[in-house]
Amino acid sequence: MTEMTLGETVLLSRELKSWSQARLERESGVNKSLISQIESGYVKDPGFRTVIKLARALGVKIERLAENHESTPNIRKHE
Repeated sequence: MTEMTLGETVLLSRELKSWSQARLERESGVNKSLISQIESGYVKDPGFRTVIKLARALGVKIERLAENHESTPNIRKHE
């Protein structure tokens, strides 16, 4: 089984909630244009803070989105 990309995970999570990109923008504070670019794969590394905002809004464990986030190895640099 292949792992889902960050964009695929955001898209699937959003669709499971029956949310539009505009609704996710309202709930997360992440610009709808950026959400679209993440979901399409155009933006692969939106920044960890953005990933956190999306995870919280979608009710997804941060680890679920972060496992496919390209900057994940840098998460623990402050620990």
